[in-house]
Amino acid sequence: MDDRLQERAQRGTVLYPLELYQMTNGGKRMFVPYHWHREIELIFVSMGSLVLTVDDEKFSAGPGDVFWVGQERLHGILTAKEETRYCALLFPMEFLSFEMFDYAQGHYLNPLCRKEKQFPVQIPRGGFYGELWHELREITAQDQKRAQGYQFAIKAALLKLISLLVQAGLLLPYGGKGEASDFKVQNLKAILSYIQRHYAEKLELADMAREFHLSPKYFSRYFKQNLDRPFVAYRNGYRIKRAAELLLSAELPVGEVALAVGFDNFSYFIRQFKAFYGCTPSHYRKKEQAPSGHQHAPLFPG
Repeated sequence: MDDRLQERAQRGTVLYPLELYQMTNGGKRMFVPYHWHREIELIFVSMGSLVLTVDDEKFSAGPGDVFWVGQERLHGILTAKEETRYCALLFPMEFLSFEMFDYAQGHYLNPLCRKEKQFPVQIPRGGFYGELWHELREITAQDQKRAQGYQFAIKAALLKLISLLVQAGLLLPYGGKGEASDFKVQNLKAILSYIQRHYAEKLELADMAREFHLSPKYFSRYFKQNLDRPFVAYRNGYRIKRAAELLLSAELPVGEVALAVGFDNFSYFIRQFKAFYGCTPSHYRKKEQAPSGHQHAPLFPG
């Protein structure tokens, strides 16, 4: 497992290590770079569409789709330019453990904690789906209100949600997909980790191909087939996300931000930024830093 791709954000608090991110793309493309973390992530889509990639599998999601991303699974998200809303709920499996050992702990929760059992990434629709969404809505409502005891209510809803999946026969043996697939996932992690380390440098397709001992033509095809977009589009998207972070966290002029993330052509940087965010970097900085009655969603929700 490559630690450079690990997301180490603090989820909730020490006594309540759970975080719910309510994400919207505002009708513009949104790109969550590939990463992994030790928490479980539940992703549920309420509007629009997105493509979720987990390891080397791609899932097209629309309203009503629910996904279970297991511990330490490499994943990323890409939305189209349509209004898309989804929630990402992150928590460690141990958060649901009981102090007193019982049947539920021994047969269901412990195997999930130890990665001996797992749920499928995409939860298939079935007769239990209405109840499943009822629990998800309960979690989001409790998280918004945060009335006394909301932590207890959310924990209870999560346990009910897992019980529904177990009753539907979705608790499966944990197992790899074969040596070849595992090798491909590790190779993709190495490629993405290299981009994260060197994105601010001159990083062209030929450089990447040389680093991984492949021809440029083969590397280009391999990258696009497995990561859903051309190398240059992924590299630029990653640079732009980092630029958006710098615009809000540093007092650097826009030109210096462009150079800091690897763009040596200022006009090209402006065009790429507008393609992702629908506005110039200066306007983005003013808009996002303007006082408002709500908090902006994180750039990297998990």
